[in-house]
Amino acid sequence: MGDVLSRFEDKFLPEPNSGCWIWEAGARKTPSKSYMQPWFRWPGESMPGARASWKLYRGEIPQGSHVLHICHNPLCVNPDHLYLGTHEDNMRDLKRSGRGRGGKGATPEDTVRGIKNAQDGASALSVAKKFNVNAETVRRIWSGERWSHIHA
Repeated sequence: MGDVLSRFEDKFLPEPNSGCWIWEAGARKTPSKSYMQPWFRWPGESMPGARASWKLYRGEIPQGSHVLHICHNPLCVNPDHLYLGTHEDNMRDLKRSGRGRGGKGATPEDTVRGIKNAQDGASALSVAKKFNVNAETVRRIWSGERWSHIHA
């Protein structure tokens, strides 16, 4: 397991303000295609980074359990920011946090304004880390593909 742990720990960078461990390696779109998700090659299989983190630092994941984020940052693999729950738990948390689509999008309007105001010379990744969203979300907001009706 030491080799797997070493490979895993080479793929994230701790963010000192939030405590998130930001994944900097391979990522894939989620099945809903709504955001990118860290992806890790475990011996014999590939899995989302949060699941790999849980297995490495906490142990096995019971059948049917999901690994959920307390921090709501899909690029975070810090086991202290993860917990086990059901799909229903995840949907309740999504709705309660205001991230649910609800016909508009998952990013709160004040965050969208902040992202639009941060466009001058900043990288999408640095802005994504600052606002705890995915870099692709930042690029889509900047391009006007998402939230074009919200002005900075």
